[in-house]
Amino acid sequence: MPTPTHNLPYYDDTDTAALDALLNGQSDAIELALNNLAKKFPQPVADEGARNDLFPSPVHGNAVFREDLGYVERYYNNTSVFPTTGWMRDGGDTGWQTVTPSGTGFTPYGTGIIFRRIGNVVHFNVSATNGSWGAGNWSIAPIPSGYRPTKVMTFTSSYNDVAKEVQFTPAGSVVVAKSGSGGITVSGEYPVG
Repeated sequence: MPTPTHNLPYYDDTDTAALDALLNGQSDAIELALNNLAKKFPQPVADEGARNDLFPSPVHGNAVFREDLGYVERYYNNTSVFPTTGWMRDGGDTGWQTVTPSGTGFTPYGTGIIFRRIGNVVHFNVSATNGSWGAGNWSIAPIPSGYRPTKVMTFTSSYNDVAKEVQFTPAGSVVVAKSGSGGITVSGEYPVG
């Protein structure tokens, strides 16, 4: 029997069981390492079909760079942090961003008008007042680019038993859509992407 090198055992051609066990163990370790890399680093894919071929059963944290869209998508499956499960544009967490009211006579109070994007979900709080909202729709604040919904999202705020609809538009406006005096406070979240 030849002398082992680097303190490793020597396997001859007749000892296939030990050699198979060693190779299978290495194969499992390599597969685990590749899966961990796939979770942390985006793999380039041409489109949705290629993404689904690469990750037929995705797990929380898998990421791809979508060449057709030009951004990273990450698979989220942690409903304690994200309200939805699935592939979302990976935007990280922007932290709370304060928006200055637009128009005349709108005064923020409390937290004011703030937005926060985590992945493909925008969280918001709008607290503003005006002596009298009057009839019609009032655009009270801009929605920053990257925080805008793909369709009109409507929420309800009530002050002194007067309900007001607050809309977030794809054009980039926060709109109070019902009349009444006093203030509004509304919090919530909506998807973007």
